[in-house]
Amino acid sequence: MKIPKYIQEHIEKNNLLLEKAYKHAVIVENWYYYQLEKLNKNETDICEEKFGDIKINSLDNGKFILSAIRENLELLRNEQKGGAE
Repeated sequence: MKIPKYIQEHIEKNNLLLEKAYKHAVIVENWYYYQLEKLNKNETDICEEKFGDIKINSLDNGKFILSAIRENLELLRNEQKGGAE
């Protein structure tokens, strides 16, 4: 069975979009994980298990959850401030 040209074009466009999305995802993940590491580097009271959960809950089916990222960073900042006092 021959694949229609318009389907081939949709496949090609889809693949280009996925490639672009992946590049953006890498940029976001690198920045986010750097922020998390930076906030966790001062031996705060956050255990590794909780810290791992914080990293994981920022994604849902490959989509970044902006509110979870904000909440996670704020939680870690507050934990860090509380540990410094």
